[in-house]
Amino acid sequence: MPVFERWFPFARYAITLYCGREKKVTFQFDAVDYEHLEQVREKRGYDSVGEIVGRSLKLQDTLWSEEEKGFNEILVHNPQKDKTRILRF
Repeated sequence: MPVFERWFPFARYAITLYCGREKKVTFQFDAVDYEHLEQVREKRGYDSVGEIVGRSLKLQDTLWSEEEKGFNEILVHNPQKDKTRILRF
């Protein structure tokens, strides 16, 4: 059994993000999660699945930072429909 499959038996897809010349991060996904990422990529027009993962990590980090400060709600407003929603996390 290859080492990759021994460490990540559920993973069949991998995405590697390169951060400069010397840093890289690899994520492993099962088929269902990878298919979901591909659907998001197509729907939102991203160039790659890696771009989605990178943007998602930045957003998650921002939410965690705000949560550490005691915030747990996000207010979103649609000015075209004059509707507001509160997202709780």
